[in-house]
This record gives sequence, structure tokens and C-alpha cells, in this order.
Amino acid sequence: MAGNHIKAEKERIRKIVRERIRGMGEEEKREKSRAIIEKLLLIKEVENAGSILAYYSMKDEVQTQGLLRTLLRRGVKLYLPLTRGGVIGVGRINSLEELERLMKKEGSIVEPEGRVFRGLSRLDLAIVPARAFDIEGRRLGRGRGYYDILLKRMEAGKKETFKIGLSFECQVFERIPSEERDVDVDMVISEERIINIA
Repeated sequence: MAGNHIKAEKERIRKIVRERIRGMGEEEKREKSRAIIEKLLLIKEVENAGSILAYYSMKDEVQTQGLLRTLLRRGVKLYLPLTRGGVIGVGRINSLEELERLMKKEGSIVEPEGRVFRGLSRLDLAIVPARAFDIEGRRLGRGRGYYDILLKRMEAGKKETFKIGLSFECQVFERIPSEERDVDVDMVISEERIINIA
């Protein structure tokens, strides 16, 4: 696929997903998110991980608030994306109290307030959202490349970081276009299935 055609196809898929999610009610999103998180927490890579990069969900993503609380209660070192001066990085959430305080802040994106963590390649696991995934682990984000940047930095180390994508089933496609800069995941979990690519 030529570059312009790939970009157009990605936009077409983003639009399809946007409409599908818009058609879901809040209760349906909550129920499906709960089913996805229950599956996720039983995955051995998650059970064995001491440090995890996760995300605080936006309204149109698999809801992760309960997941983040559970990981902190388990004693996992939890990291979330943050931006400093337009540059993407990650920071640590040190306690459940810190998470709850950040979640209460009015109208702001939930991200760690402390220092930017420099040891991305040492993290055990990454849990990431997307606009769409395919059955071979390709990931289509919102078009800014933030997670691709983070995941590439994670791959820069000697240790292989296991990457899991969380997705509503309506976001899973047979095949989505990808470019060289796109980073695939090792597993996709929806409310209906676990797709193990690795």
C-alpha cells in the first residue's frame, strides 16, 4: 500500500470505530470493560509482572480505573503515560491514594505528577489502548504516534517487554494497515476472546 492510501485507510477505520463506540451505551461499555479486565488479570504475564505501563482510559476506551486500583493493591510498580513540554514519557503512580487524588482533579487528564521515568526498557509489561487492533497484533492509534514512541523505547532494552492491547470486540479487525513506525502487540484481549499473537 502506498503511503497516502495507508493514511486514508487508517482514517477510514478510525471513523468506523468511532461510530461503533458511539453506538455503545455507558452501561454496555462498563460491562464489556469489566469482562476484559477479568480476563486480563488471569493472564500469567500480568500475574508475574512487577512493573507495568498501563493507561488511564478516556471515555471511548476500555475502562481501566478498576484495573489500576487492583494493580496498585497487588503491589505492582505502576506507570502511566505523561507529557512534559509536548514530549511523551511515563511516570510512576506510587500509591492508591495518589491515584485517587489524581482521578478527582476536575477536567484534567490523569497522569503522574512526579519525575519522568527513564527506565522504560526495564518494565515487565505494557497494557495499551488503540482505536483498532487486528488479529495479528497490529495496532492503530489515534494518529499521534505516542504509544508507538513509548513501545519503541521499551524495545530498546535487552529485555523483551510483553505488550497487551485492550479492545472492545467492535475494534478488532481481520487486518489493518501498518507502517514501519507502528509497533505491534503480543496479545489482544476483548470481551469475547483472547488473541495470543506471541
